[in-house]
Amino acid sequence: MAITWLKNIERRFQDIADERDPNRWPVTRSFLQIISKCYKIGVQIRTGLYDRGILPTRQLSCKVIAIGNLTTGGTGKTPMAMYIAQLIERFGIRVVIISRGYHGTEEQRGGVVSDGRQILMSPTEAGDEPYMMAQKLGTIPVLVGRSRYKSGLKAVREFQAEVVILDDAFQHIQLHRDINLLLLDAKHPFGNNFLLPRGRLREPVAAANRADAILYTRSNNMLQSTQKMKRFLGSKPFFKSIHKPMFYKVTGVQQKDLINRPYALTPISNHDMSGYSVYAFAAIGNNADFKKTIESTDMELRGFRFFNDHHVYSDTELDQIALEMQASGARWLITTEKDYFRIHNRLNWQSPILVIGIDICFGDQKESFDNFIISQLSN
Repeated sequence: MAITWLKNIERRFQDIADERDPNRWPVTRSFLQIISKCYKIGVQIRTGLYDRGILPTRQLSCKVIAIGNLTTGGTGKTPMAMYIAQLIERFGIRVVIISRGYHGTEEQRGGVVSDGRQILMSPTEAGDEPYMMAQKLGTIPVLVGRSRYKSGLKAVREFQAEVVILDDAFQHIQLHRDINLLLLDAKHPFGNNFLLPRGRLREPVAAANRADAILYTRSNNMLQSTQKMKRFLGSKPFFKSIHKPMFYKVTGVQQKDLINRPYALTPISNHDMSGYSVYAFAAIGNNADFKKTIESTDMELRGFRFFNDHHVYSDTELDQIALEMQASGARWLITTEKDYFRIHNRLNWQSPILVIGIDICFGDQKESFDNFIISQLSN
């Protein structure tokens, strides 16, 4: 009963932050706005202490790239971190990715998810996003830890890292960074312009001044003009990217081995899935976009069940998803890449599974963005 009540409260707060049905809960909105003002003061005090050197900023002996955003929710930080890591590796530069490991059991202590040769942690230990990166990147080490500085020292000491990429670290100002990349969802760059918990902003919009470059994601749905954005972002370099959906079939699920199971996803085209009836489930920062991606294909969406980002699926919930899929008449289950890796070693379903991943595409700006990253590292 208590869990259900808390979930209802959380859902109400999310509806308010996303301005869904703004005529409801006016008292709650006003209360949250007061808390947001207090939160803003706290953020400004913290930032001021670091700006004045009262709180120390630590520095690693290698180059550091921070990737992050101003809002909660998904803007494509993890796919962008992987894109940049692979770019740097192609230039023969030793690169390591560091993630906090949110909701992983090793978040506090920290550790190595992948040493570039083998996977050393389970999804439960590493957290969903670091584990997914470790599976996909192969030769690039992935580390986790609440203290990015300690993880950075380990990256330099054990892997001779020349560049460290911090995933989701725009607010992690206690560590010096050489390139600060700010990702903004082109459709809703600042949410509803309110800070947490009234809105989705982690910091005031003025914090964008820390960025060395702005990366608009999902720019194929861009609703706000570049000129309007210039009011907030000045003359900083900016790049537009899109999230290109990649479709896969899961193969070898019945093998159900342990942590080191091979990456068992076979690419398929949108055309190959024409007429597929699917039941969807996901727990990511933007479940609505995942649903829209499915609806934009020729697949038939028979039903769906969504959870909050980083949700830890119970065995009961996985069983319920399978039962709901069967009741819907769907032939396939479909989920996100992040969700698949979160639960892959617990699957015992007989139903065939489809997975949707994301590729970052810069279009005709690819060369200029790649050159920007490499040239900044050369300075």
